[in-house]
Amino acid sequence: MQTLAPTLLLALAACSGPWSTSSDTTGTVDTHMTVDTSDTDDTSDTGDTGDTGDTSDPQDTQDTQDTQDTSTTPPVDADSDGYTSDVDCDEEDPEVHPGATETCDGIDNDCDPETPEKNIVSLPDGTTTTTIQDAIDAATAGDILSICPGTYTEHLVIEQALTLVGTQGAEQTILDANDPSPRASTVEVRSSELVRLEGLTITGGNGTMKDGEFWGGGINAEQSAGLEVYDCIVTGNRAEYGAGMLGTGLYPAEDLIVRTVFEDNLANWYGGGFLLFHATLEGVEVRDNEAVYGGGGAVWYWGVTTDNATLLESNHAVIGGGGLYLYDLGTWIGSQILDNTATELGGGVLIANNGKIRDATVARNDSPGSGGGIAVDGGEAFGLLNIDLADNTAASGAGLTTIDASGGLDTVVFSGNAAGKIGGGLYLTGKTVITASATTFSGSTPDDMTLYDGSSSINTYEVAKTADFTCDSSALTCTWK
Repeated sequence: MQTLAPTLLLALAACSGPWSTSSDTTGTVDTHMTVDTSDTDDTSDTGDTGDTGDTSDPQDTQDTQDTQDTSTTPPVDADSDGYTSDVDCDEEDPEVHPGATETCDGIDNDCDPETPEKNIVSLPDGTTTTTIQDAIDAATAGDILSICPGTYTEHLVIEQALTLVGTQGAEQTILDANDPSPRASTVEVRSSELVRLEGLTITGGNGTMKDGEFWGGGINAEQSAGLEVYDCIVTGNRAEYGAGMLGTGLYPAEDLIVRTVFEDNLANWYGGGFLLFHATLEGVEVRDNEAVYGGGGAVWYWGVTTDNATLLESNHAVIGGGGLYLYDLGTWIGSQILDNTATELGGGVLIANNGKIRDATVARNDSPGSGGGIAVDGGEAFGLLNIDLADNTAASGAGLTTIDASGGLDTVVFSGNAAGKIGGGLYLTGKTVITASATTFSGSTPDDMTLYDGSSSINTYEVAKTADFTCDSSALTCTWK
């Protein structure tokens, strides 16, 4: 018993794992008791934030949420029009959405930029038409009709107070009557209240019948209570009277024409650009029109007031007033009347039956006949006040010619006018009484003033001879004896 005890103690010591070492290579090793370096879960659990396998790690779960959060705000229908923000181009306007009717308002109503605003006319209530006349017929007095760009081949009749506006301006919004048959004005206004036209090109009209002749090719407003025309182009129209426009004839009704161009209109008688009775013009250009009398414009009975920005230029008349014709007490105030021509009587202006003109520049006009700047034909009380007559040319009476006409000149400046024969500045013929004050001559050739003494080229007028006049050269007064 005493010899076995030490041996048993040694065997028990050899089986005590916690104290065994790696140097013990001969004994059986308990592999579960060594460090397992292939366990990646264990190493990540000690702080490997890239361990996605250990879902119990709160840190790992948060990392996964951060890298996979791709959620967005869902589309909404803020304007309650049935279309959400992913397809609706305006969530503040319920009238704008895919499939909406395109109207003439400068907005992409149907959310399709490929749909043009062209040949559409819109009324204030959103109703649209494809012709202007249909919109006029559907409108209520006082409405503003918005007209989109395009060419509208039609002629219009307006019988109530309306405003017609070309939203993109006259060059893109064209109203073309296309020389209609039977003949008609492009726009005929018969309203007892004010009508306004704005931003339109008005062309192709050939006049409304009156007394067997055609009046107002582009615009006929004679039976209206007044017309306003803003920023329009009136071109390519024809008529016997007022080819571009015939204004209101219902006194004291008045037309207002602003920043509008009258060009290339043809009148067989009076007023290539317009025939007006009572009007105000501001910044109006009248050019390249033609007529028998009054190529650029004609004024009857009453008067027209203009500003210095209004220009009558490069118009032509066969007989009388290449730029302007004033008839029967018609008056004209303001403007520049330049570079116009007439075959006879007034390259710039013809005044008949006591017309008056004042505050105007009449320059560089020409007539191969008589009256390069101004010709006065008949009447006992014509008047020129504050007129600059400069650089006009004619065979006779380069600055001013009078025929059987009496009247007054007040603050008229003759300068640089040149006649091919006689009357460089002033040429008097027929029974004439001229009274002038504050009137000067300079640079007139071949002379300042000539009294006609010889056979008349216009045999309907009595011939003036020097012996028939008493003239006061210092006062520039000539009186028929």
